[in-house]
Amino acid sequence: MSSPIVRSVGILLARIAFGAVFLAHGLQKFQQNGWAGPKAGFEMMDVPLGWGSASRTACGRQPASP
Repeated sequence: MSSPIVRSVGILLARIAFGAVFLAHGLQKFQQNGWAGPKAGFEMMDVPLGWGSASRTACGRQPASP
């Protein structure tokens, strides 16, 4: 059985890797479509205040779940 430190480091490295993938994907979408792309996508999915949701998503601030 592995020690808690090894497990914690493994989880940390996995989180950093996933974060890098999500960041790269988001930056690619933003560079291709600008603000209009996410805004249109959120409005198409009937997300309230598509422009606000796009801004919060781009800034990394997620709204609380109802």
